Amino acid sequence: MLTLRKKIFIWLLPLAISILLFAYAYYKAREAVIVEHILQITELSAAVGEREIGHYLTLRESEFKLMESAMDLCLRPHAGLEEASQNALRFASGFSAIVVSDAYGEVIHTELSSNQSNQYVLRKNIIGREAFARLDFLEVEHRFDEWKRKLPDLRRKKRDLLSEVQQLKNRGEVNSIRYRDIQRQLFDMRALLKSPHAVVTLSGYELSNALGLPFSGDTFLFTKPLQNCENQLLGYYTAYLDRTQLEDQIFTIKNRLIDNGLKRAEVALIDNNEQRFITDIRLIDQEKFRKSHQSLIDSPVMNPFFSGIVVKRNIEFSKSLMENSHLHNDTERFHSLAEKVWAERSKGISLLVFISDQEIKKLCDQLMQEVLFWSALLIAIFAALVTLLSRHIVEPILSLKEHATALAEGKRQKISAMTQRGDEIGLLAESFDRMAAAVETKEKVLTEMASHDPLTGCLNRRALFSAAREELRRASRSGSKLCVCLMDLDYFKRINDRFGHQVGDNVLREFSSVVNSCLRVEDKFGRIGGEEFAVLLIGSGLESAVEVAERIRMEVMKIALQGIEHEDLEVTVSIGVSEWAEVEPFEQALSRADEKMYKAKNMGRNQVQS
Repeated sequence: MLTLRKKIFIWLLPLAISILLFAYAYYKAREAVIVEHILQITELSAAVGEREIGHYLTLRESEFKLMESAMDLCLRPHAGLEEASQNALRFASGFSAIVVSDAYGEVIHTELSSNQSNQYVLRKNIIGREAFARLDFLEVEHRFDEWKRKLPDLRRKKRDLLSEVQQLKNRGEVNSIRYRDIQRQLFDMRALLKSPHAVVTLSGYELSNALGLPFSGDTFLFTKPLQNCENQLLGYYTAYLDRTQLEDQIFTIKNRLIDNGLKRAEVALIDNNEQRFITDIRLIDQEKFRKSHQSLIDSPVMNPFFSGIVVKRNIEFSKSLMENSHLHNDTERFHSLAEKVWAERSKGISLLVFISDQEIKKLCDQLMQEVLFWSALLIAIFAALVTLLSRHIVEPILSLKEHATALAEGKRQKISAMTQRGDEIGLLAESFDRMAAAVETKEKVLTEMASHDPLTGCLNRRALFSAAREELRRASRSGSKLCVCLMDLDYFKRINDRFGHQVGDNVLREFSSVVNSCLRVEDKFGRIGGEEFAVLLIGSGLESAVEVAERIRMEVMKIALQGIEHEDLEVTVSIGVSEWAEVEPFEQALSRADEKMYKAKNMGRNQVQS
């Protein structure tokens, strides 16, 4: 037989193994949670950043449309270029400068905005320099020529729309969806007849430096032709987007990542056309990005090529800007759908969010230290527990002693867990448990015999009086009412004399069953003696007590037992009801109910008196 010391060690050994297995499972689960958490933060930052930058660029588009009216020399024939440029920049908070060039693309005027980012900028003279890169200038010229070529078609389409509007008016359909749709088309058509859509390009690096603007690198250039009232080309004006505000947006996104504990993170803008970074980035090499940019998707994933989590989200301009401007690629030049889709994806800029795998490794290392600490602490507790149990094996004996003391005081406590032991203490506990169960069973039997009538199963006189005193105390605290019903079976002696005591006992049992079925769980029902019974109704006034008594009387009349001579047996009961005042003993209330009961008997029996 194994000694108790060895048993303790063997029993607790699985606990130590479970601790180690749990620690490993906990580490793997937390590691997965950390990675998932970083993925969610990355995706959220990319999504929010994309919307914010897209919203910023959309606002700049709206500002540029306001600037167009200021630069319309036909509306202000006496305004010079300087006045028109200054007025245009008053509408704009997101543009740094306006550069006006002649029809050949040479700068003839510049105007700097009064934005905060320009407050320390000194204007430089760039008159005579080329305002565009060669390809950008050819694109601007091409768009203007295309617009002039399509002007007759646009005027004809306008006339057709006006004609259709007149027809709708004649039919009284001025509130129809078609009418409102044509009005919107006419509004756009009038603007397009005055001037072509803006050409949006991502360039201007050299001219921005020459102007002395407070940023380095390309920015968004919004260009439109400068015309007189006869739509003759006078030149072009170009608004330079304030790149510092765009960089502030990037800085805000990166700060969100840092606030979430991701310090080795990068946020950058990408030129989709040339697949290059247009903002500074330290953790990703430009050449490596060019080679693998096609593997990037708009959901955050662990990318082994970049050694971290990468997500690339295309920044959606407003729908009108994407449809009406011509940013980088002309999708009309592509014939296949696949080429057109790719051209659309290559248009504009994207937001790239990168989290280095070193950041994930750092968090996992911290988690490992935490797991190792708690594992070591639990193993130490396990060792101390084994030692403690080995030194104090006498505890089960003391526990048996406590159970015996409790049993002597009438408080039995189960020790079934100790009976499962295979040693001497277990055998002793099993014997003790059997003895305690036998004592408890006998005690229950004695208690039942002492408080209940053996024939009917209801409370005996002593138990009923004891319960009545307890209910009186409870009613005194709650303020509820109590009523007493005293019942006596009519002509019960005749039943015994005629049919015998066996039938009489059956009548008493059936009577008790009927009464119990008419009472609530909280009501008390007891046998006073012979064929006399009492009911204590809890929380009932005299009126409701009389109703209960009447219901009992009616149900008793339904008792049908066959006598020994097969003659039908009629059973009736006389009931007296009284209300129990709090200031009087139960015996006095019972005495009043007894008077009412005898009144019922004197008045012919089988009735309720109160």
